[in-house]
Amino acid sequence: MALIVLGCTMVFPALSYAQVDQSTSAQEPGGGGKFIDRLSIRTNVVDWLITVPNISFGFDLTPGPYNNQSVLWGLKWNWNTYHKMPSYYVFNVFDTRAEYRYHFRFTERQKGEKPNFFSLKRAHPRPWLAHYLGAYADFSTFSIKPGTMGRQGWQAGAGISYGIEMPLYQYKTGAIDLELGASAGVTAATYNYYELTEGNTSYRLIGEAFMVLPVITELRAVLSWRKHSVKDKYQVSDPEIPRFRGALGDMRSSMAKTTKKAFDEAALKADRKRYAESDSLYRAAFVEWVEGDMASEKNKLAFANITPEHQKQIADEIDRLGKQVIRDFDAELRKKHQAEKKEQHAKEAEAKKAEKAKQAEEKKAEAEVKKAAKEAEKAAAKEAKETKAKEAKVKETKKEKVQKEKKEKK
Repeated sequence: MALIVLGCTMVFPALSYAQVDQSTSAQEPGGGGKFIDRLSIRTNVVDWLITVPNISFGFDLTPGPYNNQSVLWGLKWNWNTYHKMPSYYVFNVFDTRAEYRYHFRFTERQKGEKPNFFSLKRAHPRPWLAHYLGAYADFSTFSIKPGTMGRQGWQAGAGISYGIEMPLYQYKTGAIDLELGASAGVTAATYNYYELTEGNTSYRLIGEAFMVLPVITELRAVLSWRKHSVKDKYQVSDPEIPRFRGALGDMRSSMAKTTKKAFDEAALKADRKRYAESDSLYRAAFVEWVEGDMASEKNKLAFANITPEHQKQIADEIDRLGKQVIRDFDAELRKKHQAEKKEQHAKEAEAKKAEKAKQAEEKKAEAEVKKAAKEAEKAAAKEAKETKAKEAKVKETKKEKVQKEKKEKK
């Protein structure tokens, strides 16, 4: 069975080539952004050797030869198959698995560099060999009855994968790659025990179990078909990235000078006076200045040694930074207006407070005048009363004197 699968995977690309235009061979190494360029169709020869048909699909998360991440989904199915052995021999398996992989290659260690196991540098690297580390999760059901005892149930697990990939056969419309690897992790399984009855006619349930244990879940000798061989994929570094980052850094450094402070310092004295009198005029002039800087930075991109996609990313970043500068300018204007309003409110509050204090002083002075007038009136009334009392006493004294004189004359 394994030889049949291997033969089919080797013949299929050759047959497909006969139906495709010859010009398709001139493709970008590693593939472009098309779906087929990022897809791989795979089968594990080890599983075929134990009579388990299987297929899996891989997909690169980003296009091009410098992608280093992929996802896989696989399926194994060997259920209720026909065989000529006695009916009490059963080997049924259904398994599905999802996996994430990070691909990498070793590079040559420079003279004088110290060996480091965790580094990706080696003294004698194999540039045609791609490595990967992965994380997987799987679920399966099984019914295994090899003789007098049997087990049937399900399991779920997760763990890590490691392996290598290398080119095997190259065709004009595709390539066959070889992958060798293994997966190990922790699995949780629940299943029933069965025992073969007398007469070998059926099984009877004798118990059930649940267990969690570490286990090697898969050994792989995989043949995978790709539009572009693994030798053109998962390369170490993209020379475009440093150029892109350099152009992006230069742009950001230049745009960092596009600020309100720089605009104010560059403005003429007469312009500053006009801007101080009209915020709308001030803002219009600033926006025009910022847009001029943005246009100048975008014009520089035509001379940058980067791809159109990266030019567009930088142009989008220029737009974002320019809008942010204008938003900051508007925020400062709002802050200024708020401060002016706050100062105006404070002055008005102080004026009202002073007015109230003045009115209070006037009322107090008026009250004191009224109080003084009342006291003076009261004093005058008292003095008039005392004067009247004195006059009455004088009259009384005179009357007594007159009466006394009359008595003396008699």
